[in-house]
Amino acid sequence: MWVKPWISRRDTLGASAKLLAELLVEDPTSYKNHLRITKQNFDTLLDCVMPRIRILKIDAHMRDALTPKLKMEVTLRYLATGDSFTSLQYLYRVPKSKISKFIPEVCEAIYDSLKKCIKVPSSEKEWKKVIQGFSARWNLPNCAGALDGKRSEVLSIQVQNFTTTRGHSVLALVDDQYCFQYIDVGANGRASDGGVFSKSSLNSAIENNLLKLPPNAVFVADDAFPLKEYLLKPYSHTHTLNTKRKDF
Repeated sequence: MWVKPWISRRDTLGASAKLLAELLVEDPTSYKNHLRITKQNFDTLLDCVMPRIRILKIDAHMRDALTPKLKMEVTLRYLATGDSFTSLQYLYRVPKSKISKFIPEVCEAIYDSLKKCIKVPSSEKEWKKVIQGFSARWNLPNCAGALDGKRSEVLSIQVQNFTTTRGHSVLALVDDQYCFQYIDVGANGRASDGGVFSKSSLNSAIENNLLKLPPNAVFVADDAFPLKEYLLKPYSHTHTLNTKRKDF
C-alpha cells in the first residue's frame, strides 16, 4: 500500500514520537495540557483498554502499525480540543481516513473499560463520604455533589443563507475532587440545563427518594437550574448583594 512520504516518517517526526516525548521530559505540565491527562494516568488508562483496541496495519507488508498507544493519544487530543481529523492528521502524521475509523473504536473501549467507575453513591455511608469531602475541601456543609451542564456542538448545517448548529447536552454530577458520579449524555443541545435536569433519571431518583441521601443533603448548581429544597444555587446578580450573600 502506498503511503505519503511525510506520513511514513511518523515514527520519528510525528507528535507522538517527537512533541509528546519532549514534553514528557522537559515540561510534564504541557504534556498534561496536550492530552488533559498525566503520563501515569495515561498508562493506567491504556492498560485498561489495550485488549479492546485492535492494532491496524496500514501497509501491505504489515510493517507500520497504528499502535494502541498512538490511537489513544490521537483520541484524547480529539476529545480534549475537538480538533478536526485533518488537523490531527498533520499533527500526528496519521491518515484522517484511519483516524475517523479508530476514534469511535477507542471511545467505545474507554466506555466499556470505565463504565463501572462512574456510579452514583448507593448508600447513605457513601453519600456521607462525599459530603465530608465537600466540607473539608470546599467548606460546603451538607453538599453531596456539584451539578452542571455543557452543550457540545456536533454538526453545522447550511439552511438557505444561514448556518445553524446541532448539538447535544451533557449533564454531570461531580464530587469534591471533580470525579464524576453521574452523567447524562444525548439531550437536545437546545434544551436548558434546568430542562435537561428535570427530565433526567437523576432528578427522578431524587424526587422519588431512591438515592438514600442523608437528611439535609443538598446539591449545588448555577443559576440555570431550579431552586429546590435539595438544590442550592447562587443569589441573583440582578440586585446588589450584601457580604453574607456574596460569601454564600
